[in-house]
Amino acid sequence: MQLQGQTRIPFEEVHSIVASEGIVFFGTKEATRDVGRFYKAELVTADNLYVLANRQLIKEWVIDSIDTTPHAMFASRDSVYCSVQEATDETYLWRYYLPTAGFARDLKLGAGGLCYGISQGSGKFVASISGKNVYKETSSYESEGYIITPNIDFFTSEIKQWVGTTVEHDEITDSRRIQCFISTREGTIDTPGSSSWELTNDSTQGFGGTEFQINRNARYLNMKIVLTPTIDFTGTPVFRSVSARALPRPQLVVIDIPVNISDQVERPNRKRIKVRNLGETVYQELKQKEGDSVTLELYDPAELIRGVVESVAYPVINHANIGSVTQYCTVRIRGVRAEDITSEFTNIIGIGTLGVVGLG
Repeated sequence: MQLQGQTRIPFEEVHSIVASEGIVFFGTKEATRDVGRFYKAELVTADNLYVLANRQLIKEWVIDSIDTTPHAMFASRDSVYCSVQEATDETYLWRYYLPTAGFARDLKLGAGGLCYGISQGSGKFVASISGKNVYKETSSYESEGYIITPNIDFFTSEIKQWVGTTVEHDEITDSRRIQCFISTREGTIDTPGSSSWELTNDSTQGFGGTEFQINRNARYLNMKIVLTPTIDFTGTPVFRSVSARALPRPQLVVIDIPVNISDQVERPNRKRIKVRNLGETVYQELKQKEGDSVTLELYDPAELIRGVVESVAYPVINHANIGSVTQYCTVRIRGVRAEDITSEFTNIIGIGTLGVVGLG
C-alpha cells in the first residue's frame, strides 16, 4: 500500500468512515471528551494527492456521561446511516438523506450501548450493540414520533403577529394522526416534552392544507409535528410540509418636535429676556445630533421613544398676530415605543428635587 494523500483532523479521533456518490462521511470523537461528531467532506485532488476538502460539520452530540461517538456507518444508494448512543438505554440510527441533505433520527435500536456493526439484508437493518445483542429492524412503528422545526423569524428581529399555521400530508383514512404544536419560546426546540407547546392543527382525515388561526406576538415561532401510527402500529401518516404565516407589526413612530431657537427666552409669569446667540448655539447643537441614537421622553402624553434623530429642519420664522416673533426648527425623531414609560432620568430641573422643595 502506498500513501496517496492525507487530511489531518486535529484534536479528534476518527472512528467510522463511509463514502457515497463521491462524498465522504466520517464520525469522530473529541480527544479529551466523549463528544461525537458527524462530518461531510469531498475527496479532491491537490498536487497529485487525494485529500478531503470542503469539510462540513453536520451534527455534534454533547450528552453528559454518554459516549456519543459514531462507531459504525452504513451507506446506501440515497442515504448514509450512523449509530449514536444518546442515553444508557437508547441508541439510534441517524440518517443523512443525500437528495435533500436532511439529517434526522431514523431508527431506534433495541437497547442502549455502542453500536459497532450495521448491515442490511432484504431491506431490513441488522445492528449489533456492544455487550448486548444483535437487533433486526421490524415492520412496526413507534407509538409516536415528532419533527421540530428550527426557530422561525423570517430573518428579522422584529416582533411579528403570527396569524396561522398549515400542515399538508397524504390522505388519512384510518386511525393515523398528525398534530402540529407551536411555541414562541426559542428554547423549546431542545425540550420536546415542554408544557410550552400548544396544539393548533389536528389532522385525522383528508389531506390537510387548512390554515388554523393563531394569535401570538413574538419574534420566533417553533413548530413541532407529532406523527401517530395506526392502532396496530403497522402504518404511519406521510407528512409533506408545514408552514406558518406572519404579518409585520407597526413598530416605527415618527415624532416632529418644534424647538425654539430664537434668542428670546419666555417663561410663564416671568419677564422675557434676550440672550445673545442663544438660538444659534441651540441650533448648532441640534444639527450635531442628526443621525444619533436618542431616547425621547414625553411627559404629556406619557411616551418613551427609542430611535434616531432623522432630521433637523431649517429654521422657520413665525410672525404671530399676537405675541412676539419666534424662530424655531422642527426636529424629527423616528423610533419605537419602549415598553417601560417610566422616567429613566433623575435630578431634572423643575421635575426632580430642584424647583420643587423649598430651600431653607
